Amino acid sequence: MGFTGVVPWLETPTLDRMAREGAYIENAFVTTSLSSPSRASILTGQYTHCHTVVDNQAPMPENLVFFPQYLQDNGYKTAFFGKWHMGNQDDNPQPGFDHWECFKGQGTYYNTMLNINGTRTQFPPELYSTDILTEHAIDFIEEQKNNNQEFFVYLSYKSVHSGFEASPSRKGCYQDKPIVYP
Repeated sequence: MGFTGVVPWLETPTLDRMAREGAYIENAFVTTSLSSPSRASILTGQYTHCHTVVDNQAPMPENLVFFPQYLQDNGYKTAFFGKWHMGNQDDNPQPGFDHWECFKGQGTYYNTMLNINGTRTQFPPELYSTDILTEHAIDFIEEQKNNNQEFFVYLSYKSVHSGFEASPSRKGCYQDKPIVYP
């Protein structure tokens, strides 16, 4: 992240702003560094041995309560965008979210199909999934702000997962930069 100064040429203006105007936790960690268990821990506040989503294939117990459900109970509009993949390949809406946009399984970088509130929508093959999700999340946030509505957004990109592909607008932007190991 650019604001750390470790890699002086790294440009991360939004992360830099979030660090300036919000909180930066330098020594944060995850207890299980796999997608599904981490997602279950984030959404339930529980350790893996409690929620039992121990790997990327373990089924999600039906009795799990996700913290956005409590936000809904208190008047928040909640939204999920991106990769759910918690113990199944499903893309169906989950409890706790008023708005739902999800990949099936691992999702794709291009030729993206999203389940949007129960309707599967195919996007043009040249559009990058991260750009689609970001645009939709921003639209949701703007709508809530315009309605003076409290909200919560959970945005889960495919682009942090292997099979890495940059968006067309970012390809090659660091090709002439030196590799720096802190």
